[in-house]
Amino acid sequence: MATVNPYATPEASLELGLKRSKSDEYDETPIWSPKGRFGRAAFIHYSMVFGILIMVVYMILFIGIGGGIAALGADDGQAFAAAGPVIFILNLLVLPVTFILLIRRLHDLNWSGWMSLLIFIPLVNLVIYVPALFFRGVDGVNDYGPPRRYVGYHAIAVWLVALVPALGIALAILIPLLNSGATQ
Repeated sequence: MATVNPYATPEASLELGLKRSKSDEYDETPIWSPKGRFGRAAFIHYSMVFGILIMVVYMILFIGIGGGIAALGADDGQAFAAAGPVIFILNLLVLPVTFILLIRRLHDLNWSGWMSLLIFIPLVNLVIYVPALFFRGVDGVNDYGPPRRYVGYHAIAVWLVALVPALGIALAILIPLLNSGATQ
């Protein structure tokens, strides 16, 4: 009869199913997938780039549709009224991308992506956007996976978001002061 040694090395796997390799340390999901996480800087960066692209598309549509209809002899009101349905359809196409960016940011906070639906409720949407913009995400792996790799150009985008409005305000104050001094 064989005796069991109580001091023997355990034969069970102690990894708890967590297989870690170098590729698993960071979130590698595509940018436009709702799965995965975005840190603050990545969220602000991708939101800013997407917002600028959408503004360019809006301007092209307004100029193209409005100018085309105005060339046919219609007044400005009719030209912009014709652009309205096109802009509405474009807004419907923009909405999923906005939600994907916000869902990934909420995942970084270890919140459910379903909370992104709260952006439709006035004042309650602040409960979503203030943490999304200012709160630090969960360090390490959370319920939604590992964090995304931090990339330096995200920080540049964040500084641009902060500095460009500040520069605009400073110029709006300084230019009238400088002009009033030049006329005296």
